[in-house]
Amino acid sequence: TVRIWMPDTGELLHTLEGPSKEVEWIMWHPKGHAILAGSADTMAWMWWAPTGKLMQIFAGHAQSVTCGAWGLGGKLIVTGSADRSVIVWNPRGGTPQQHAREVHESSIVSMCSHPEAPLVVTGSEDASARVIQIETGKVVANLAGHTSSVEAVGFSMPSSTGISLLATASMDGKIQIWDAKTFDLRSTIKDHVEEAGIVRFKWLPSSTFGSWLC
Repeated sequence: TVRIWMPDTGELLHTLEGPSKEVEWIMWHPKGHAILAGSADTMAWMWWAPTGKLMQIFAGHAQSVTCGAWGLGGKLIVTGSADRSVIVWNPRGGTPQQHAREVHESSIVSMCSHPEAPLVVTGSEDASARVIQIETGKVVANLAGHTSSVEAVGFSMPSSTGISLLATASMDGKIQIWDAKTFDLRSTIKDHVEEAGIVRFKWLPSSTFGSWLC
């Protein structure tokens, strides 16, 4: 289940029912009150948070729905799965618009969407990241260089300098920074190598001094 709480009082507002197995991840709509979740039951679920009403079920994957993203500012839904596929969905109809199969050699475990362009990036247990054009379902770039599972991916926030970056983080302890327009590798951060894998990171708001990552 998914539960919605009032942050100021700690009161339970709604319990969202539906998934028959564990929930892998949840995500708020970038502009509204819809909640999207992926489950080990092979489906993604969407609820309307103010009422707790189930809005849509997205069925099409063969294995656990391990990651997801809102594409084009929330107009589309994109999901990734342990079945190695990526599906682009119409949120209203619950129908697949694109189904890219065998995107990776192993399970897809992370995903992010470009803040403006119709692109998503997937990270996989096969140590690679791929850039997918969601209007065609085609892989347009293969980001190599990690030696273990790519657990987190994310685009930097829009900057006044016009520089847009993409970061990929892995269990190998490295963060790779890519140019988000050309997808050329710009730098590699190795502070965690031989100490611990990286499973999460966060871009900080852009400043006069550039983009910051923690």
